[in-house]
Amino acid sequence: MEIISMQYALETIDKWGQSTADSFSHYQEIIDKELWRVAGFDTMTDCAQWVAQRFNLNKGQLAARAVEVLPAIEAEAKERQIRKPVDNSVKEFLPEQIPQARDTAGQMFGVSGRMVSDAKAIQKQSPETFEQVRRGSMSIQQAKAEVKDIRQERDAKAKASIIRNWYDLSTWEALSTNEQDALIKTSSNHKFNTTNDNVEWARYTWNPITGCLHNCTYCYARDIAARFYRHLPENDRFQPVFYPERLTAPNNTPQKDLTQFDNPVDQMGYKNVFVCSMADLFGKWVPEDWIEAVLTQIRNNPQWTFLLLSKFPIRMAEFDYPDNIWLGTTVDYRYAVERAEKAFTKIKQSGFNGVCWLSCEPMMERLTFNSLDMFDWLTMGGSSKSTQTPEYKPPFEDIVHLYNQAKQANCQVYFKTNLLGDRIREYPNL
Repeated sequence: MEIISMQYALETIDKWGQSTADSFSHYQEIIDKELWRVAGFDTMTDCAQWVAQRFNLNKGQLAARAVEVLPAIEAEAKERQIRKPVDNSVKEFLPEQIPQARDTAGQMFGVSGRMVSDAKAIQKQSPETFEQVRRGSMSIQQAKAEVKDIRQERDAKAKASIIRNWYDLSTWEALSTNEQDALIKTSSNHKFNTTNDNVEWARYTWNPITGCLHNCTYCYARDIAARFYRHLPENDRFQPVFYPERLTAPNNTPQKDLTQFDNPVDQMGYKNVFVCSMADLFGKWVPEDWIEAVLTQIRNNPQWTFLLLSKFPIRMAEFDYPDNIWLGTTVDYRYAVERAEKAFTKIKQSGFNGVCWLSCEPMMERLTFNSLDMFDWLTMGGSSKSTQTPEYKPPFEDIVHLYNQAKQANCQVYFKTNLLGDRIREYPNL
């Protein structure tokens, strides 16, 4: 049998009374080894009251100590319950709901069971605030007020997250992984937007992400956002923004009966969806989980064909794609030629079976490619007037130069409305 000295018992009790992180372990040892008895106390309650007087603990500190011993008291109560004869009317034993344990802990330290309950609630809501109470730097009443403020702020944030339907980069990064996952799984009634007759090759647009940081001077999308995105900050309406509730639009949008159309262009157009027409899905600033959320919906909705267009083809080439996708990249200046060729050679070699397309809109200078064999479709256009730039139409010689390159590669060519008066309109796979 272990022989414990009174000095050791008193030192352990003394350590328990100090405001340290190990105080509860010292309490457990006092109970397990009955050190309070070795130290000469008649009851554990006498021991606790002696500690309170020795360290001049205030009411809050006493209640905090009571909370720390609650688990042991509840465990002991549960053990006694187990040893009692079985009562079939009792479905479950929940010691935390039995006031006797709370009152017993309170009696040990000379505080009410109600105060013990308050301290326990503080511990649950804000461990940091509870620690201040335990150390004596904050009263129970002050802690209750602080916890109330914390709870109200937390509730307000939760309510805001429910009301909010868009997330910029900073608000998204502030969310926990579980919160982000829950939002990505959000279900809604959102559907695709429809396009006009000038975009007969894709009758729908889908923008679960908007905004771009390329800062192209000729950008028409930025002007549209500045005019219509009034839910965003006035001076920052083209910042990258994610709308999780728009993710389910492919599933929510009913598809027309394509057999009703005699024109194969209509059959194609009413199946095609232009994705992120108001953004660059593969911009280096776009979080990977945003991209994967969009691609997951694309994989889950093979009834549609989704058209993706990016000025970051190198990043585009890093992902895996189903066959119901057209992958495209924009080349407006000569510097973008090499990266487009490199990225789409990689995409073709990866076994991708969808359409690969090249958008030279706006074609701001004469473009010469080593090869266009990696592309199935070329769209060419000028630059429409924007708030920062005038309208621009490339020289006819530059148009012919690029057109001839496309024809040598058996690439279909499509002229946009802002290129020439008479338009060439060819389509892939038709």
